[in-house]
Amino acid sequence: MVRPEETQARRGTRRWLIRAIVPVLALAALLPSMVSAWMSWSGIDPVLKLSTGEKVSIYLEWPTEMTCSIDDDDKIDVEVTLPRNVKAKVLFESSDYFGCVRLKTDTDVEQGEWRADKLKVETRIKAKKNFPVNVHVTVDGDTTIINGRSNSKISGTVQY
Repeated sequence: MVRPEETQARRGTRRWLIRAIVPVLALAALLPSMVSAWMSWSGIDPVLKLSTGEKVSIYLEWPTEMTCSIDDDDKIDVEVTLPRNVKAKVLFESSDYFGCVRLKTDTDVEQGEWRADKLKVETRIKAKKNFPVNVHVTVDGDTTIINGRSNSKISGTVQY
């Protein structure tokens, strides 16, 4: 038979345990986003000018420690598909030496079949390792982020 004072002690221990575990679980839930925020990122960004007047920057970024695993055999292809009534001029192709690898973009602009005010961006970063890649598409100051992984096609549509 359990004495009342033992039950009281068990309840106190259980409460203490719950109070200790809740903050630990909360921290564990936040840890992935905190690690991502502390991660150092590198990237390159081609820039376009649309015939409608908007400036488009496409910033490709990846964790800095993965830079040396990116294949430098080819350029990083960036395909931009625009509405059929909009043209674009590539103002700037990005090229940079990261200490272990020289990377450059090759931006191709195509006409789509739609008339709406949206553009489609596709790219793929070939690498020896698999890592997160973010594509920041900025049209006149408004940014849309497309998330993906290296060695996979990263594609997204952006309204402007």
